[in-house]
Amino acid sequence: MLYCMCCLRQNKNYTKNMLTSLDYLYIVLTVCILVFTVFLVWIMYYIGTLLKQGNEMVKEFREKIEEIERAVLAIKDKIFTSAQSISFLVKEFKHIGGLVRDFRARKSSSSSIRRRAKRTKATDQDQVKNQDDEDETEESIS
Repeated sequence: MLYCMCCLRQNKNYTKNMLTSLDYLYIVLTVCILVFTVFLVWIMYYIGTLLKQGNEMVKEFREKIEEIERAVLAIKDKIFTSAQSISFLVKEFKHIGGLVRDFRARKSSSSSIRRRAKRTKATDQDQVKNQDDEDETEESIS
């Protein structure tokens, strides 16, 4: 037994250098906490990347919406200016049509006067001719 006690005393120094189960528990918990921390850091990095990409997508979406809005406004302006141009052209064509109508009316009135003059002249000539014919027939009868 003495020997055992002696061994125990010597083993007491040996047990100081040995790790206990509680020490192993602390080591395992430390490693787990470190792994969990690395995992959380990776998740936070991934979430940050996703948020950045989401922000970029929203920014691009806003830019596209602004481009579409500018295009719609440009089309609206073009349609408005085209409508004004067409309105102007219609008014001018109406004015030109009125001028042509007036010109035709003047021309037709002057041509109708000429026609009347020609008719009266032709009628006068026919009457003169008829009178000459009558005169000749009277002379031939007598």
